[in-house]
Amino acid sequence: MKVFKLICVLLLLISFDAAAQKNTFPEAFKITADTAASLNIPDANWQYLLEKKPLTIAQVSSPEYSTLFKKNDKADKSYQEYWVRYKVKNTLNKVLEITILGRQDAAIFISGSDGKWHYYRTGFQVPWSQRDGLKKVDQIIYKLPAGNEITVYKRDICYSSDTDPIPIIGFKDAVLYARYVNNDSDAADLFAAVIFGILLFAALINLFFFYIIREKVYLLYSIMLVLGGLSIFSPGISLLFREYPQIYFYGSLFPWAISVGLSILVTLMFLDVRHNYPRLYKLQCTISLVLVIALLFLFINSEIRVLKGYDYLLEYIIALLVVVSVLSIIVISIIDWYKKRRSAGLFMLAVFPFFVFFISSFFLPDWFNVVLKLSIIWAVVVISWSLFNRYKGVLNLSIQQSLDKERLLREKEEERNELIAKQNDLLEQQVTERTAELQHSLENLKKAQTQLVQSEKMASLGELTAGIAHEIQNPLNFVNNFSDVNREMIDELKEELKAGNVDEALAIANDIQQNEEKIIQHGKRADNIVKGMLQHSRSNTGERQISNINTIADEFLKLSYHGLRAKDKSFNADLTTHFYDNLPLINIVAQDIGRVLLNLFNNAFYAVNQQKKTKGAEYKPEVSVATGIENGYIVVTVTDNGIGIPNEIKDKIMQPFFTTKPSGEGTGLGLSLSYDIVVKGHGGKIEILSEDGSYTRFEIRLPV
Repeated sequence: MKVFKLICVLLLLISFDAAAQKNTFPEAFKITADTAASLNIPDANWQYLLEKKPLTIAQVSSPEYSTLFKKNDKADKSYQEYWVRYKVKNTLNKVLEITILGRQDAAIFISGSDGKWHYYRTGFQVPWSQRDGLKKVDQIIYKLPAGNEITVYKRDICYSSDTDPIPIIGFKDAVLYARYVNNDSDAADLFAAVIFGILLFAALINLFFFYIIREKVYLLYSIMLVLGGLSIFSPGISLLFREYPQIYFYGSLFPWAISVGLSILVTLMFLDVRHNYPRLYKLQCTISLVLVIALLFLFINSEIRVLKGYDYLLEYIIALLVVVSVLSIIVISIIDWYKKRRSAGLFMLAVFPFFVFFISSFFLPDWFNVVLKLSIIWAVVVISWSLFNRYKGVLNLSIQQSLDKERLLREKEEERNELIAKQNDLLEQQVTERTAELQHSLENLKKAQTQLVQSEKMASLGELTAGIAHEIQNPLNFVNNFSDVNREMIDELKEELKAGNVDEALAIANDIQQNEEKIIQHGKRADNIVKGMLQHSRSNTGERQISNINTIADEFLKLSYHGLRAKDKSFNADLTTHFYDNLPLINIVAQDIGRVLLNLFNNAFYAVNQQKKTKGAEYKPEVSVATGIENGYIVVTVTDNGIGIPNEIKDKIMQPFFTTKPSGEGTGLGLSLSYDIVVKGHGGKIEILSEDGSYTRFEIRLPV
């Protein structure tokens, strides 16, 4: 029993000792020399704590969290926030200006002899203006007096799976000399700028090729070169966006990720995998897309920490995708090279330096970056030269196709021209025959038109005949009556002379003389009527003469009315005239204007006669004529209260052969000829006002 108690006591003591060891702050790291540029603090002299939630310096330095710190155990700390703590003691007899390195966004707290925490911030993800110490190399500076000891707490982020948060301290002068004086970073940056210029130049050339022949491989290759150049020329990007480190971070990583996917696509297009191995082409395109998405998500995950603790799985997937793509491309290249496909040989020539670079990295690690960049230049030159030859081949083929197409077009053009010539000859012959037929038809049409016009004239003359017969009958009756009276009076004269009654004979002679004057008067009246009829029946000579519109209107109004009365004894109408007394004489073709007025009067009498047939005895037909002068025009207005003109045919009544009269009662040329006489022959106007079923008014305007 005593042995058991002793064992328990020993175990308890051991556990207390382990707890004491676990909770004990690491022993201070002693600086015994300052000749090196930097020193890695041994694992025994520092401890780390993975941050599960945001912590402050007061929390992590408290006893509660002190027990949670532990020694470096080589566990995966990638993409995780962490705290490290350690002590540094200056054992030299002089003040040391030490430097402490930050990584991404490091918050460094230092407590010295004064017991206060001094805060510093640095890291490549910290804006330039907010960095402390040596900004370019992400290190802060602290003066450590001789024999003094400091306590350091640093919060930072592991951004790679092979990065342990090992504290690194340096010495200001040695760091400045190593990083600024004895450093080839400027030459490396210049070399990167030269490579970026070469890539950009090659991209512009290939963009030009794409613009000419429109093949996607040139466009994708150009984009790949630009994005790859941006990832290589990250120092230049950092200078532009040093106040915005996130832009610099993603601006260098994102183009690199996308350029990786594009490099696979360009390689597939370059080797013509789409046509030679279509299924493999689809698989590789899918792999390249997944690879780009995985790389982008990996970079984003370093910030948003979605896969916290499982980042290595994503890295393994990316590595697997890269291996599959590279191996399949190598296999395709070897098969195509065996099949003597020229593109495979050029591709193998372009990537050969990368194999040299891979082997040399084991033997010449210092030349790693130089060999890599030279390999990139070589690959760009070879592939660009190959694409240029491809461009020339496509261009020559395109030119040859264009020439062949042009030749075919020329041959078709010649055939078409011969056909057109034959068609032209045939058409010319047909046109000649058709022209002769049309000429003959036109002559017949002109003859028919002349006959129709003459028929219209004769129709109007026929309408005048009845009126003229009525007008000439009265003077003929007077002539006959007075001639009979004179014959009787001559017998009386002879008897009076025989009887010797001279006075009675003289009186009878005077009566005979008066009767003769009346006979002459009425004979002249008949003569004038006959002359007017003859003048109206003759063809228009076009000779103008000074005329009185009032006289013409009055004469043709009466002739039209009596003509209609001769045809229909039952027809009656009220005739109203309003002739302007001081109407000036006008130079016109009188018989043409008379024909126009006669046509308007005939239409007016026809309209009122039709209206009377519709409305019966209560209706009183009225036709009025008025003359006047207005704005340099003599105006003749013919108004009737007849059937009117429907709105839908107002625009058609002046057209040749258009008539509303029943077949056989009108030719449809009256108003058309009237329009030609007034508007074209005399430079006048014809205006129509009408209301269907109520009235019609024609206004003729003749320039004075």
